[in-house]
Amino acid sequence: MNKASPVTDQRRRHLVPLAEPVHDLASAAFGKEWARYARLLEHWDDILGPELASHTTPVQLRMGKAPGQGGALRVRVPAPLAPDIQALTPQILERINSYFGKDSISRLLIEHASPMPGKTLEPRNDHR
Repeated sequence: MNKASPVTDQRRRHLVPLAEPVHDLASAAFGKEWARYARLLEHWDDILGPELASHTTPVQLRMGKAPGQGGALRVRVPAPLAPDIQALTPQILERINSYFGKDSISRLLIEHASPMPGKTLEPRNDHR
């Protein structure tokens, strides 16, 4: 029979469930919507599709304060692609809301960034 040492018993009494400090840390870093933001990050490729997702990065999620009031999603986009992403805003919002629920996000805020390392930008072919 294996008895636990007094030191092990003492340590066991001071253990704290990991979920509590992780929740506090994530809430401080990302706000109260951190769990929804984490789900968004995890499924970003599925929501937007691999091509569009490869050129966009969700950086902030703010949900509406009142029921029925849509939230805002800030997305970082390489500056040369910002006009294209802006033009796709209605489709992007539709895809996000089909994932989160009707009218969860009503605004897409585009943050311009330099091109992402390792990602190539395809030239636009709309000039004739």
